Amino acid sequence: MKLNNETIEKFQRIYFEEFGERISKEQAQEKFLRLANFLRVIIQFPAKKLEPKSSQSSGLTKPLQMVE
Repeated sequence: MKLNNETIEKFQRIYFEEFGERISKEQAQEKFLRLANFLRVIIQFPAKKLEPKSSQSSGLTKPLQMVE
């Protein structure tokens, strides 16, 4: 997938604002595509609900555990 120049330049600007480092167009494209793929995986991953454990915890807060 090839990104257009506007998208690459916008990503370069955002990257610089966040990390204070300038990156090349090639680096921007690679990092953008990696980020997009990572987000695609997260979005497709089934959501799990966090609920407090009914545990022996004696504090004010209870630990959370994943439940399906």
